[in-house]
Amino acid sequence: MEDDIRSVLGLQGYEVVGVRHGVEGEEVEVELPREGCCPRCERVTARVHQRAKRQSRVEFGFVGQKQLRILVQRRRLWCKSCGRAFTQALPGVGKHQRMSTMAQVTVLGVLAEQSFAGLRRGWGISYGRARRILLRLQVPWCDWGQLVGEAGPVHLGIDEHSYRGRDLLITLTCLSTRTPIAILPDDRQASLKAALEAIPPEVQERIEAVCIDGKEGFRSVAKAVLPQAGVVLDHFHLIQDANRRLDETRRLEQGEAKVTLPRWPLLKAQEQLTPKQAAQLALLQERFPVIAEQHWVKEQLRQLYHCPTPQQAEAHLQRILLGCEAADDLQTVLWGKSLRHWRKEILAYFRIPITNAYTEGCHTKIKLLKRLGYGYRNVQIYIRKMLLAFLPRSFDALAPHLLT
Repeated sequence: MEDDIRSVLGLQGYEVVGVRHGVEGEEVEVELPREGCCPRCERVTARVHQRAKRQSRVEFGFVGQKQLRILVQRRRLWCKSCGRAFTQALPGVGKHQRMSTMAQVTVLGVLAEQSFAGLRRGWGISYGRARRILLRLQVPWCDWGQLVGEAGPVHLGIDEHSYRGRDLLITLTCLSTRTPIAILPDDRQASLKAALEAIPPEVQERIEAVCIDGKEGFRSVAKAVLPQAGVVLDHFHLIQDANRRLDETRRLEQGEAKVTLPRWPLLKAQEQLTPKQAAQLALLQERFPVIAEQHWVKEQLRQLYHCPTPQQAEAHLQRILLGCEAADDLQTVLWGKSLRHWRKEILAYFRIPITNAYTEGCHTKIKLLKRLGYGYRNVQIYIRKMLLAFLPRSFDALAPHLLT
């Protein structure tokens, strides 16, 4: 029966003496074996050098949501071989720690889905203790073989998201294995360059492409650090930029004409318009030539990604560029120059069809967790808290990082 109790509570290596029931949780009085292994020479000895005057109290685990504590009186044993004394180690508990590894993994699993306040209310773990456990977790949490796979080409995704207000952080993901690699503490080029340079050389050689949004800094860093990798402009960001430009023109025309211009007929895919929206679009195109020009560019960019071959895509993009050059509106001409500046990265999609859809999915989950926590002030806590939501919850995956 005693062996069964130890197995259920995870107390292997201890001898159960008694159990106390408390309001906050359960307390189990245990004893350690009389012998201990010297940490220096690994020789087993039973010679007692000194006994502790009081029992050590360790948060060992959870029964339901109540804390399970163990009370144990430790000994200092004497090693004849080394001629030095050492304190008996507690099975399942790291050195200088007051919480077992099993309990820390449980805390991390709960913290991955809840806020610090929810952890305190439901499990009785204070913010300070949870913070120390979180900072003890190594980043990255596993080796590069697990992050990007053992073989095959590697595709990276680079994008940024809002940390607090206008403070932006860069998210680096592996699109091949659909795994987040890192969240950088800012959006500076130097930070991105350092992160890419930290990738092992054997992994860098396997990087075939990097998918980015239309930020010039991302492109210059990717080309400088990874010259062999192609840079692909995410086509979702390209269409998003087209809709933003078109909606800005709509607002300007609306202010000059002092009338309300409908938004959805311009931003919605033309083939999905209702009859009423199609009539509204025709009226807008007839009355406002600038809107008509930019709407044509937006729809042509959408059709670009339906081209079956790179050659057809290149010809289609050339028609869009010529149409922008011939436009009467200056903003449309400048838009065409921007498209020409990114021409190589736009067409790279047809050679390596990757997008940042997974990276944006990570941002959606990050936004949810950020709002559950009502914001964060410490960027390092924020980074580890967000990455924790993507880590495996298994004991074997997290435990080694908590014992170091």
